[in-house]
Amino acid sequence: MHRKCVGSREIRHINNRRGSYLVEAAVVIPFFIIAVMLLIGIMPVISTCERITFDVCEEMRLEMAKSAVRSSRAALPLSVQARVPAEESKVTSFRVTGFRYRFEEDGTGDRIELKFRAVFHEKTPVGAFGRIRFDGRIEGRTFTGAYYRGGGRGGGIVCIFPKAGRCYHSRACSFVKANCHQTFLSEEIRRRYRPCPNCRAGKASAGSPVFVFEDTGRAYHLAGCSAVSRYYIETDKNQAVEKGYTPCGKCGGVPRGVSQQKGGA
Repeated sequence: MHRKCVGSREIRHINNRRGSYLVEAAVVIPFFIIAVMLLIGIMPVISTCERITFDVCEEMRLEMAKSAVRSSRAALPLSVQARVPAEESKVTSFRVTGFRYRFEEDGTGDRIELKFRAVFHEKTPVGAFGRIRFDGRIEGRTFTGAYYRGGGRGGGIVCIFPKAGRCYHSRACSFVKANCHQTFLSEEIRRRYRPCPNCRAGKASAGSPVFVFEDTGRAYHLAGCSAVSRYYIETDKNQAVEKGYTPCGKCGGVPRGVSQQKGGA
């Protein structure tokens, strides 16, 4: 306490800093505690939302890959609605609120859009359970790759052995005919071939990589089957050359659909 005399009056200056700090703390600390409790309460909610989103994205990724061998509008909504409640025990309600399959927008085709709503309960810091509604939207694009059939800047389709050999071959090459072709399981493959009983290929799902002997075989096989020793895949000739493959000395590596010309121009 400080005193200062001015004429007949005495002015007292009271400087009580400790009291000021206590008042500020009394005002700020409750807000700080509330903020910490809100942060603690929201972290589990964010974690659950992230897991739900991951499940939906994983099913979207699988559908994008499987679309190369089949087209099914109902597959993705059904798989998502089955997976999320099964893997997330906190989810009490999950449904697809919107779905578009292979649509075109902004100049891009073969797009997939899925909207969903999940409801789950999360315990709050005070011990009560809060009802959380999570709305999400995931968009992707189906597999749109296609073999180049010749013309333009492409070099045409040739065959290579990715695990053995450094040459590219024509489809009619005897080396190619003696080995199996890697493809993906589709309804067409199921119609043309039966599953190999030795490797239990019948358990393979649509879109799985399988191997077939196109000219002589009657079954499709899995990678671990004893019948699969060497296999070939089809690719563009220019891409094969870029990867270091050279023409087969026997067939010349003539792309499919291109006749081999002899002699000068």
